[in-house]
Amino acid sequence: MTHDLTPPGLLASDPPTPRPIPMREPARIDAMLTLLSQVWQRSPDLRLGQLLVCAARPDQPCPEIFQIEDDRLAEGLRDLMSRLDASGE
Repeated sequence: MTHDLTPPGLLASDPPTPRPIPMREPARIDAMLTLLSQVWQRSPDLRLGQLLVCAARPDQPCPEIFQIEDDRLAEGLRDLMSRLDASGE
């Protein structure tokens, strides 16, 4: 499956050119979730946001992610699922 994105033209007079962008490989999800589970089982006192920030090691602090409680994140994931269902994705 591909998604069409229209990048801007090189010059102001150039029309935008559609370019297919390949979908990421869905098989990676199970591997990532397995790894996440293995790491999280070793540090069960961490919240998911803390675990992700510690693993990603961003250059800038991410307090909104680091400090979010798991139940609030789960609520956000359920909300996202509802929106995806409503949009047909």
